[in-house]
Amino acid sequence: MNDVDGDAQDGGSGYGDPWDWVNVLKTGNLIFEMAFYGDGPAVPRLQDALDYLSRTWNDPSGDPGWGNGAEPHYQAMYCIMKGLEYRGIETLVVDGVERDWFNDFADAIIANQQEDGSWPWDYWGGTLLATEWALLTLEKSAPPVAEVNGQCILAGESFEPVDLDETVDPNNPGTPPYTWTVSGNVDLLVALDDENVMTVTYPEGWIGEEVLTIGCEDASRRSTVSYPTFTVCANPQVLDIPDQTAPFTPIDLNNYIAGIDPSDVIWNITGAPESWTVTIDENNVATITAPGDASDPAVLTFTATSIACSCEEPSSSDQATFIFNQPPDCSAAYADPSDLWPPNHKFVSVAILGVSDPDGDPTEIEILAITSDEPTATDKGSGGAKHAPDAQGVGTNTPQVRAERSGKRNGRVYQVLFSAQDTGGAECSGSVTICVPHDQGGGNDCIDDGQRYDATAIN
Repeated sequence: MNDVDGDAQDGGSGYGDPWDWVNVLKTGNLIFEMAFYGDGPAVPRLQDALDYLSRTWNDPSGDPGWGNGAEPHYQAMYCIMKGLEYRGIETLVVDGVERDWFNDFADAIIANQQEDGSWPWDYWGGTLLATEWALLTLEKSAPPVAEVNGQCILAGESFEPVDLDETVDPNNPGTPPYTWTVSGNVDLLVALDDENVMTVTYPEGWIGEEVLTIGCEDASRRSTVSYPTFTVCANPQVLDIPDQTAPFTPIDLNNYIAGIDPSDVIWNITGAPESWTVTIDENNVATITAPGDASDPAVLTFTATSIACSCEEPSSSDQATFIFNQPPDCSAAYADPSDLWPPNHKFVSVAILGVSDPDGDPTEIEILAITSDEPTATDKGSGGAKHAPDAQGVGTNTPQVRAERSGKRNGRVYQVLFSAQDTGGAECSGSVTICVPHDQGGGNDCIDDGQRYDATAIN
């Protein structure tokens, strides 16, 4: 193609070199070749070639023009027709007026037909050759224009079947019926049925893209080729990101992605309150930080979006709840056993039950103190100093109290003070009581006369 530098040959096609013997015949061939190369209608060099045709359209010579208004150049008309017809170009703008180029050709050809039905020799050939060019131009026949579109799907999805006959441009159909060929696939599996319906499948677990070569030949042996790309993209799947209770720990998001290489996704976290800080570092480790006075839980959405798919941006999400640790509840605590009998001076281990945690966290009991409403050694009617003190287990999780009481009083009441701590460090405190009754008769409930004595000491 001649360069566009302001001379009369701008956009035209030469012979051995761009500037050598530029004319409309070669330019028509060039437009046809551009289509096979893949130049779209907006490619500048195609527009330059069309501009050259428009400028030369009314040149009466057979070289560089096609003989408009004088002796037609039939081969030049044929070559121009092939290029413009294949590109679907119906008109040219000549001297500011839109012209139907084929009508100009048809008028010139019909006007110059001889009585015997032939056409006279022209600039490039004798009568026989001129007649062939003229008839072929009037036929205005070009290869079929078929464009098979590529498809892009996510792993696990299926390609849509393609009726190849339906891909032929109805304005440029060539001569049906069509014979189709498909090649170029390596891993993709391609099937073509008797109705020219193409089915493309892929092996399980396969990710990638392949360019198919699809050829269409019409009944006149004219053919065209298209090169659609069929793509299977990895489909990211975000796994179950666990909920957290403050203090929050960093999350390695690479551990929560499946179906795709972790380096092929971008993470985004939404839903955090405005006062919270959420960061994701270059290794996809997320850090969630809440201010010290925060107390309300927040539900965060973690989204992974693929950056490896050329035609889609598949993504997947999961939600996790971030809450603040609530302390255990000691208000319903009780001792088991809560009554000891007989008063045989022996130690009995007591379990503290009924402590709960609103977050479901396990709790650890610690005994803080054990008191009694009776002294351990000096009270008459009990075991005396020989069996004192009457409690142990402070600092452990299981208190032990002696099955002991004064026969002269109204039963002994032990009180165990304890704390309960959950795994987050929050705690509550409470107390339980244990009764050693006076006897097993009716109305044998213990009466607490005041927790004045340390049951773990001799007093």
